[in-house]
Amino acid sequence: MTAALPKFEFNPDHAVELFGTKEARWMQMAARNETLWALENGFNRVCIILPTGVGKTIGAGLILASDQLRDILGKPRDHKIRVLFISHRQRLLTQAVQAYSVEENIEIIPFSMMGTLPIGIVFDIVVVDECHHEATMSFQHQLETVTEVPIIGLTATEDRMDGRLCKFDYFVEPISRSAAVAQGFLAESDVHTFIAPPSAKQVDIVSDMIELCGEKMGQIIIFMKTRAEAIELEQRIIELKYTCRLLVDISEAQLNAALADFETRQFQFVISCMKIGEGVDVKVCDGIIRGRNLGSIPLYNQIIGRAARIGSDCLIFEAINPLAANNISAVDIVGVPRSHTMYYKVRGEWRTHQLV
Repeated sequence: MTAALPKFEFNPDHAVELFGTKEARWMQMAARNETLWALENGFNRVCIILPTGVGKTIGAGLILASDQLRDILGKPRDHKIRVLFISHRQRLLTQAVQAYSVEENIEIIPFSMMGTLPIGIVFDIVVVDECHHEATMSFQHQLETVTEVPIIGLTATEDRMDGRLCKFDYFVEPISRSAAVAQGFLAESDVHTFIAPPSAKQVDIVSDMIELCGEKMGQIIIFMKTRAEAIELEQRIIELKYTCRLLVDISEAQLNAALADFETRQFQFVISCMKIGEGVDVKVCDGIIRGRNLGSIPLYNQIIGRAARIGSDCLIFEAINPLAANNISAVDIVGVPRSHTMYYKVRGEWRTHQLV
């Protein structure tokens, strides 16, 4: 008979625990404790859900570094855990190797979900980053080949990119996004919604956003749908006398250099076609502009997450077509924001209405 589920509650007086030199947050320790409990009680596929910006990496690191995991796996306490770390992006794999190198008893084996597992490879446990991508057929094949070892999934949402539920046996969610905001782990949001009719060009709407609000925007990442739109928008921003950088058709090294310049405020706007979506930690980002229709909550959650870290203004500018059935709003992600302003046109001029 499976043991009763323990309670993992917020305790402000918790003992200080470190992963490397970083102090763990209570929800990271709760994620570790509940995941280890699940593994010990026969659940072989465990999905950890933590909001973007709260710290999934350290939460997983606490699990991998623990003596209890070695006991569960039947390994000696001094065993160096070999972790097959799966991701859909090379950047996330590189970051994982760096992040977990602070603990000597963890060895990361980076592996792309698009690749094929080498014959004879040996590992003790699998960690799948951004596991809502598990709908990918190649990834499904990889999961089917590693059934003999535990699998831990990391995500900010249990919904897959195709809208279905991730295939895990047990879900660990120690804190919701709204609770993370309320407890000061994520920034509150200011949402600016521009009502865009179906005939409006996204580049025109985003240009209007910057012309109206550019002086108060700070450091902003802009997400466009196509390369052509991004290139056109770059010229519009230059004409408006603002500084920007276009991040399309560039290498990882060029991306890193551009983000370093962005963080030192050498230019104000970054224009991307999802080049800096998942897995890119931008330390100085005051907000985002969503210049594309979106029907995916996981994808929009990742976009907003670029500006949700503590210390950010978390300004969200979005173009919404109210007639589109699949065009979600930021409030579907953040809940009730600190403020919410709606912009709409009357006889060719923008007007505003304060919703919150």
